[in-house]
Amino acid sequence: MRDPLFKWDGPFPYDVLAKVGITPNSTMQQINDAGFDLMSKEMRLEERTAWDELRLVKRRLVVDFFLYQMDEAEWPP
Repeated sequence: MRDPLFKWDGPFPYDVLAKVGITPNSTMQQINDAGFDLMSKEMRLEERTAWDELRLVKRRLVVDFFLYQMDEAEWPP
């Protein structure tokens, strides 16, 4: 779950890449490989930006810092 007070400049990377199966639980290899799927379908600028945010470790750490793990059994509160 994303921190509701956190504002991201543009579409949130995980939201953009969800269509190719990328989640916060995805490995770096899965994120890198997703680039091939995106390129095969003519990657849009929004997708390229999101992919860059997650495939570079320092940038992904910034994105992931604002995510919280929730116990699905307790959600919604």
